[in-house]
Amino acid sequence: MDISCSVSANANLSGQLLGAVNNLPATKPLFGLDRDKIFYSRAFRRLAGKTQLMAAGKNEVLRTRLTHTLEVSQIARAMGQALNLDLDLIEAIVLGHDLGHTPFGHVGERTLHEIMTPDPSHLLGKRCILCRDADEVPEEWKPFLGFKHNLQGLVVAMELEKNEQGRGLGLTAYTLYGIQAHTKPEYKPGRMDNPKMLGYYNKYLKRGCMVDGELAWSLEALLVGQADEIAQWHHDLEDALLDGLITPAEIVKVMEPMLRLSGRKLTAQEQNVLKTPENYDLDSFTYVFTGIVVETLMEKLVETAAENIRALGGTAQVPVPSPLKTKMAHVVPVTLDQAKDIFSYGDKKVSGSFAEAVEAFPNRIGGILGAKSIKNADKKGEAIIKKLFSAYYKKPEKLPDECVFAFLGACYELEKGEGRDAYEQKLREDFAMYGMTPIRELFRKKRKSRGKYAKLEKLVLMRTICNHIASMTDADARRAAKKI
Repeated sequence: MDISCSVSANANLSGQLLGAVNNLPATKPLFGLDRDKIFYSRAFRRLAGKTQLMAAGKNEVLRTRLTHTLEVSQIARAMGQALNLDLDLIEAIVLGHDLGHTPFGHVGERTLHEIMTPDPSHLLGKRCILCRDADEVPEEWKPFLGFKHNLQGLVVAMELEKNEQGRGLGLTAYTLYGIQAHTKPEYKPGRMDNPKMLGYYNKYLKRGCMVDGELAWSLEALLVGQADEIAQWHHDLEDALLDGLITPAEIVKVMEPMLRLSGRKLTAQEQNVLKTPENYDLDSFTYVFTGIVVETLMEKLVETAAENIRALGGTAQVPVPSPLKTKMAHVVPVTLDQAKDIFSYGDKKVSGSFAEAVEAFPNRIGGILGAKSIKNADKKGEAIIKKLFSAYYKKPEKLPDECVFAFLGACYELEKGEGRDAYEQKLREDFAMYGMTPIRELFRKKRKSRGKYAKLEKLVLMRTICNHIASMTDADARRAAKKI
């Protein structure tokens, strides 16, 4: 694999890179097309109404999932340019990386996973098919279970969004791989029950993220994951500061170990601001500390990546004077496991190292962000999602028409094994001719069915509800909860 650009010169890539795209115009690189398709999608626009850290809509200055995405893009592009990577692919992955996120931030994600996995005390009660212990779940049910936002991004991009040819945006396998790879494929053990029960996404991983039987991984995808963390670390602190949850002095204390070990030479202004933050207005302090955090992490990451490339046997022009200003040329054959070690801040096992300080940085941030207002907002978001899911499950007729089509199409695929797109197209033609009433009646009969697939169809209904709620903005969810 060419490390200089995992899939460079993508304008010349053949159809083997395509997930479900045909007859694309040859006038634009494929990854540039991926970026544009995501940029103009409804799912991307909905990010403007989804919580990042603070509740979306609470204060227009605070981040949403959309502004977070744009910041990740700037950071990833700057580092990608320094490392001579493919900027179109980087931007496509970044713009799509949070498409699968829920309303109300990570509490929404955890709540949907809880509902979509077995529990003897399940929210939906004893009549719910998942009201049982995990070890009592039959194997044939597992492909319907779990929720995780990075993996849900594949579902959004491959199925829930639409293009002129039907379901999905028709993205390349490299972009799809990058979307799901920006964070861990499983939950951390101990944070919730059934952290590895995510079988629903296996078919999307196999169908969307493979080229010639191999994972369509790229350095660009690995870099985006690092850029995502850098963006989160600095803007979570900044938003908490702007919302009055923490003080400038607390931020300086959190930054101190990492900054001390970075070797970064501070300007006179930076030294004064960090030494006496109380003497500066909030905007001035924010400008300085944000610049220090972002620039330090970006430069260290690029510097270490260049060293790791040389260690693997590649050639790299040493960036002078700044790692973010000079492109590098290097060609090294690597495996995915080797590539994962390229982007790091050094050996985090070395006591007193910069890498160790960076490893501890998010925990230090979390230690001062356990604010009561954030916890209260999480509880409200969790309650809204549980209310919506329970209401839709008890009265599926309240689901919108698009969910009816999705449910019937998924049930057809369950029975026939293929032909879902054609079947859904036929349903839409019937709708255009006869209206929604006969299709709603079919929906009612299918839900009442006691046939061979009745139990699996109950899981299909739960998944349909899950996908619908996950796509909502915070405001959508609040309105729906009041209305239902």
